[in-house]
Amino acid sequence: METTTIQKAQNATLGFLQANFEDLIYRFIDYLDVKPKSAQTYMINLKQFAQYLKDHGITQPQRADVIEYREELKATHKSTTVQGYITAVKLFFNGPQQREFIQTLHNISKERKSQECTRKML
Repeated sequence: METTTIQKAQNATLGFLQANFEDLIYRFIDYLDVKPKSAQTYMINLKQFAQYLKDHGITQPQRADVIEYREELKATHKSTTVQGYITAVKLFFNGPQQREFIQTLHNISKERKSQECTRKML
């Protein structure tokens, strides 16, 4: 019974992280200055990566996880397709836009906290 409780907690955590990751993907795509077709491609590729993370119980992806993901893709996709998927993941985690995106999210978070404090004081 204890194992079931632990598994339920892990599944709930993964569900929460998955939802947050997908929200970050949507925000990231909105933030990019790309054509709609490119945005759609990034969205599809990043959602597939999010599904991979969920399927493998990965909550904090590391470089080794991306490499393993790439190897799994190579088994079922053409090299140009694999390259597209990995490019989207790299852009999401390492691109210069990502640093700006993270800073923007941080600023929004600070602003919301400030507004909440102001409301509580009123």
